[in-house]
Amino acid sequence: MGGIPAKNLIQGFGRLKGIFRSGINYRTYSQICGTAKRQVVGNLPKDMLSRLISGGTKTAKRDAIIGVQNAFEQAAKVLSEQEKHAQYAINKIPTTFETFLQYRTNQVNGITEKVGFSFDEVLASGSMTEVRIRAEEALLKGIKPYIPEANNVIITPLGGGGFGVGYRVEVLNRGRQKIFSDKVLKVFYKKGIDERYSEKISKVVKSLSDEELLKAYKMADPESTATIEEIRQYFSKPEQLSQFFQRSHGCLAEANITEYLRGALRVKSGVRQGIVLPDMHNVGENPFAISEFVQETGTMPAAKRFRFRSYALEYTDMLNLGNYIDNTILIDIGGVTPLSDMSLERSLSSKIVGNKTGLKIYKLIDRTPAKQRREVLADIGDNIFATPARDRIEQLHRELSYSEIEKIFNRGCIY
Repeated sequence: MGGIPAKNLIQGFGRLKGIFRSGINYRTYSQICGTAKRQVVGNLPKDMLSRLISGGTKTAKRDAIIGVQNAFEQAAKVLSEQEKHAQYAINKIPTTFETFLQYRTNQVNGITEKVGFSFDEVLASGSMTEVRIRAEEALLKGIKPYIPEANNVIITPLGGGGFGVGYRVEVLNRGRQKIFSDKVLKVFYKKGIDERYSEKISKVVKSLSDEELLKAYKMADPESTATIEEIRQYFSKPEQLSQFFQRSHGCLAEANITEYLRGALRVKSGVRQGIVLPDMHNVGENPFAISEFVQETGTMPAAKRFRFRSYALEYTDMLNLGNYIDNTILIDIGGVTPLSDMSLERSLSSKIVGNKTGLKIYKLIDRTPAKQRREVLADIGDNIFATPARDRIEQLHRELSYSEIEKIFNRGCIY
């Protein structure tokens, strides 16, 4: 959140993991990335890693991991040719509520008859088929020295959006058997098209009535208590929306969000948990992410959607319902923000997100019945926390009053 101290930018970061676990939605991503010595966050999925490190010397294992990572990067580099088609698809995003709603409903339900136009049609074009074949060849060539039994790679487009395109990756042996579970390779646009995308989304928002806009927003987050005025204020200004997108979407922002959730908050990733986090991001010249592929089943295997509010966060990607598998499992974390980001009350959220004591107080209030919150607030600092945390609590109270904490929680989310 916000900027990074100048001394840190000058010294540079050996790894991005540390800074990404300290907060989210930075305004200085390009500077952070430019100074990082290692531009890979996370690592290959476990079943791939276990195969690569099952034997050989330490050096051989390291070389195998880097070699396979590089192979995926070469495939991502080839697939980046998709970006030149993106603007055409963005221009065709439906702007009337009925068409937009049907378009998204079809997308979620896997209906092939599209209303209007979508990225999927671009990805199925003949020119992109040729690109995918070259990407398959590049990936197979790159992993073959380290996974000799690999005989065939199949890359299938899953869908795209304003910041990148997802592909299903299958690696098979000579018997057409899968060597490891299918993966998702998300290839991000290199230059980004967020300004043009922002203009289009703003037009969509302006075209909807108040009732339609609230309905569309709550499809992404049924718990939202956002007012129509707050939604319109944020989404109707392309330049403001573009800044928001840069902080919460794209490879750097999503690598940051993933590392914060997994590393700082210890969020478990999986179908039953309702959220599947990428295993690895490469934020370098050819940005991409690798994650597990989750098959649509129609059985809603997750008990419920992942609740970002439990961590003082909010999921804001209201215009991409396809981010959920079986309507409950989140597979794309672009658009996660601190709870007050949209109403621009960042001074409050910054004292919770990335602040262990602030988050501890917030979570205490979150799990307390509404009628008991006043009593708990009055008790914080006296009986709730262990003595070693007392100094940190008192410091937090000098920065954040009880009324501010209560205000954040009573609002229920970022608004």
